[in-house]
Amino acid sequence: APFAANATALTWGSVCCGASGRRLGRRTGSVFSMRLNTVWAALLGAVTSSAGGSTAQSPSTATATLPAASFVNTGEPNTVTRPVTAQLSPVQARVMAGVATRAAAASESATGSVLAALDDPAFRTLLKRALPAAYSTVDPSLPAVELLERFRLEVAAAEAVHAFQTTPFTTQMSIQWGLNATAPWSLWQFQLAAAARGDGAAATAVADAEGFGAMNAAEEGLFGYPTFTGVRQGDPEWPARVWPGTMEEAADRPIYSTLNLRKIDGGNDIFGPVGLVWRQTTMRDRLILTPVDTGCFEYWCNSTWADIGCHRLTPDSCARAWSGKQCAWDASTATCVSANQVNAANCSQWPRPTTATLAPFAGTLAHFDHLVLPSAMWWNGSVPTTWQQNLVGLFSRMFLAWPHSVNQSGSGWSGSVFTPSNSIENFWEAEAVGARFGTSHTDGDVKMVLGIFGVLFGTPEGALLRTWCGQRGWALVWALGEAGAGGNGTAPNRTNGVAVYPMSQRFLDPVATGGAGHNLSLPLQKAQTVANATWRSLQPGPARTMDAVVAAWVGLRGKLQALQIEPLYGLSCTDLDCIGVAAVSRDCVCYPAAQAHPL
Repeated sequence: APFAANATALTWGSVCCGASGRRLGRRTGSVFSMRLNTVWAALLGAVTSSAGGSTAQSPSTATATLPAASFVNTGEPNTVTRPVTAQLSPVQARVMAGVATRAAAASESATGSVLAALDDPAFRTLLKRALPAAYSTVDPSLPAVELLERFRLEVAAAEAVHAFQTTPFTTQMSIQWGLNATAPWSLWQFQLAAAARGDGAAATAVADAEGFGAMNAAEEGLFGYPTFTGVRQGDPEWPARVWPGTMEEAADRPIYSTLNLRKIDGGNDIFGPVGLVWRQTTMRDRLILTPVDTGCFEYWCNSTWADIGCHRLTPDSCARAWSGKQCAWDASTATCVSANQVNAANCSQWPRPTTATLAPFAGTLAHFDHLVLPSAMWWNGSVPTTWQQNLVGLFSRMFLAWPHSVNQSGSGWSGSVFTPSNSIENFWEAEAVGARFGTSHTDGDVKMVLGIFGVLFGTPEGALLRTWCGQRGWALVWALGEAGAGGNGTAPNRTNGVAVYPMSQRFLDPVATGGAGHNLSLPLQKAQTVANATWRSLQPGPARTMDAVVAAWVGLRGKLQALQIEPLYGLSCTDLDCIGVAAVSRDCVCYPAAQAHPL
């Protein structure tokens, strides 16, 4: 929720304000005060300040106590706005207006409960264990009001990522398809296109497996989209009108993305090894936030949809429904049932919408306090955890400082490690409405692209990804991705018996920078030579073993240290169009047009 004009000022650590655009430094004991309502407005581009000269500081003065004015009225453009070039359709505009209105009321109503939770003694005890002072970007002893403000800033800076596979499916985006497209498509658009090409039977099968009916239930019942006017032919059991009548209806629907609150290096590669990261500066009013996966919610908590979506499936289709996560086969009754009978989500956290009103399920980047506690309470998992443990797991991922964030996995709870591997699925969704590719990072809604190193680097698909990023002027950032069984194997296999999802394991591809990182010290031509040599060594063939991939990752990060980057924190850079922070120099890594000034 937005900050009141008299919001409590926050005490925070020392800074480095060089003209090169250094980010905030880690805490060193000295402090400064700033009014977070001003910072919040700056992050969301809500206000504008005047431009002027630079106020550089030497490292020797960076640890001095600085007044708030050093960050609010420095004369630098510390507030950055971007034009929103995409025009929403009338349907999209009505949906976003309705979501924003409901979210504002729900968020304000929930703030008191969130503050009480942040003062819970059990939560505070766990939080102090998870965020020792030497390794944290936030003081875990802050009053609840200030801790909530810091959480809000992290949400404002978090990456919204749309991940997808590389294989040219007929029912979802691929790199090859993107090379010739002007805007991302909703999954419904791909369905209609497949039917128009005559492969509708294949599309129908995928729709059954992928839970399109549940997706529609969320879009209508949780977000407020109007009912489709079409009827799917040849399938009498399918609910009437769960099918777009026109491509325009399909295009109105959102692009499913995840909000990377946990700073996972690959964004959320369980949905694919390529991730489009949306620009917060242009998408700030066009993202619909939810505290859980809406597909899981509909299948597990909407009994009407579970009856329709699961009970009609065969054993094979039941096992394929969202990889077995939404439906499960009950051998005792020989029927397909809702997987919640197995996974036991806490459905009481969200009321179902009625015919008269929509449930306050969704939020926006301006109003989301009502999502905080349900996201922690909804996920019980196969081994029930407390909401305190789940929320501390999230906070540990949000606030651990480099380099200690490197070896942190997951985001839930596993004894002394706040990290069971399946917690990567405990994400907030961030549905992108009216997103556009544009011709470059300056006039579209894509900030950068994430690629999973172990899957793509050195491969023909990886080359296509480089081409696509070069064509659009997007920075390509390679990420370590999932490790352990079923992952790409480029990180330590296990931590306390669970797979590791690392943070801050990224480097900027020197061949496809889009101009980002222009202020970094490494000679670009030399970096390209090093990267291309490694690329050739990893081309598909007998030499591309997992050991070779691991060695290549380690070697490249050692040789290209200046290109190692980590995701933005809430108090990183003034311009959210920056793609990250350099791990070594602590500079903001930005496009030339971005304004890489510290907060």
